[in-house]
Amino acid sequence: MNFEFLTSAYWKENILMVRNRMQLQRECEKTGLKEFDVIVKSKSRNRSTQQNRYYFACVTIVANELGYSKEEMHSIIGYKFLKREKIDESSGEVFEYILSTSKLTTTEFSNFMEEFIRWSAEHLNIILPSPNEQLTIL
Repeated sequence: MNFEFLTSAYWKENILMVRNRMQLQRECEKTGLKEFDVIVKSKSRNRSTQQNRYYFACVTIVANELGYSKEEMHSIIGYKFLKREKIDESSGEVFEYILSTSKLTTTEFSNFMEEFIRWSAEHLNIILPSPNEQLTIL
């Protein structure tokens, strides 16, 4: 059985505190999992506030050009670049979901932005400013 559960943990007074422990326990019980491997890695930083501001400035530019709201454009971009599939192993059913930009690491977010900027230029003919350019959006 291939089962994966990602969560984070931290130390508190020499006790390992696992976030979402009850959900992990329920998943283990549901799948009959008695033993599992634990991989420890340093926590990666989520996208920075600077990256977030730049992203939404770019989203607003594209939305204004195409006649969408900022929220609609954010959803469209998420669907285009962050759509993933997960297969339920017991039923074989495929579930689609959209990754949240807020959950991306700074590196993942940079890669996502490169794809978005390239797509905007190549398919929409909208050239977005670089992150270090001063923006004024009306």
